[in-house]
Amino acid sequence: MKKAAYTDRVRYNCGDAALAPGFIGKCKWPAGVKFLDLEPRRGLMRMDEPLKLEGRYKNYGGGIIFKQGRDNMPLPLMPDRKTGVAVRTITSRRQLCELYASTQDVFHKGAGKKYITADQLKASALFRRTVLVNRVKGGVAIKGGKPVGMIAGLKRWIPLVSQYARFITWVWLDRELRGPQRAAAKAGLLKWLKENSGTVLMSHVHIFNQRSQRFFLDLGFKPVRVRFYRV
Repeated sequence: MKKAAYTDRVRYNCGDAALAPGFIGKCKWPAGVKFLDLEPRRGLMRMDEPLKLEGRYKNYGGGIIFKQGRDNMPLPLMPDRKTGVAVRTITSRRQLCELYASTQDVFHKGAGKKYITADQLKASALFRRTVLVNRVKGGVAIKGGKPVGMIAGLKRWIPLVSQYARFITWVWLDRELRGPQRAAAKAGLLKWLKENSGTVLMSHVHIFNQRSQRFFLDLGFKPVRVRFYRV
């Protein structure tokens, strides 16, 4: 592993070993430095399973930036029977903002409450006020006139990979959705994403969010950066 130094973080370029929490112990990470970043020496990092921070690593948090080529992303099969689920572009900016904020707030106050920092909540609020209101595009899954799923993001320049990408900022599926209906919503939203994106797809996932890590791994996404911080 090769080290590069910054004032607020230390960065290591990793080899070909699969990502694991044990990398933390192999890096020199001074107590006064906020972040530890792992990046590939070239291309993408290997990641076989969702990353877990538990046991001796339970006092760390972190996030993963994933990348995948649009044309390499597999699409799940649609159920072979009618489900009543339809997917369309959200044309109302107000509807997009309200659905995005309301579903994300549930996540922040529920599963993410223990792990998402005050600084991250402030950054999320700033994003909603300055970016969500005019730049984010989204697709929504509807059943019986009610939203049951959403995927949203925006085209942006990503310095980390020196190219433009469709950066996925939020994915939501109603937990009450089951079986073929859930499968139809997921497949329809991913089809929408593929049809409304450029050639590169990226996203950020909190490490504590195992479900979201698995979602992107199953679609062939691989990490281009893993950032750890002490909690």
